[in-house]
Amino acid sequence: MKKFTIVIEETLADRFEVEAETEEEALEIAIEKYENAEFVLQPESCYFAEAWLEENPDNRIDIW
Repeated sequence: MKKFTIVIEETLADRFEVEAETEEEALEIAIEKYENAEFVLQPESCYFAEAWLEENPDNRIDIW
């Protein structure tokens, strides 16, 4: 039997509301809240997942 290294990558996404004066301020607030674990993405928020052989990253398979 051969051994293969498989890479699985998930992308999580969710929506959070922020009150701010500008778009820039809203992004700054959101990033701060994310870094302070006030905005937390849950595993069920999986938006996209794919897998591929580490040796052949061009042959990716969407799994979600």
